[in-house]
Amino acid sequence: MALFGFFVLFLVCMGLARIVNATRGRLTVNGAAIHLLLTLVFAVFIVVMAVRADLQPGAFGYALGYNLGPALLVGVLAAHYVFKFRGEKANEARVRRLREQRLRADAGWADP
Repeated sequence: MALFGFFVLFLVCMGLARIVNATRGRLTVNGAAIHLLLTLVFAVFIVVMAVRADLQPGAFGYALGYNLGPALLVGVLAAHYVFKFRGEKANEARVRRLREQRLRADAGWADP
């Protein structure tokens, strides 16, 4: 059930980022990075709570694995999309620079 919750959170973050990016007309917000940040906050919270609970080593490992396992699985998917977004954003910036150079060349401006 926790895996489903993390996946839904991932989809919500990606959906909100897509809406913002569509509104702005360019890549601005990385939804996967937002999800990774929220997952990191959750992971730190779980580790702190497990340490404070003073559990036996077996129970401590089970508590961490049970709570962090689904977060890490969806986190791997989110990490893939973080790097994909970075590549797309770099490509968008490259295309924008090339278009500006072409406009300058067509207008007769010299390139600095």
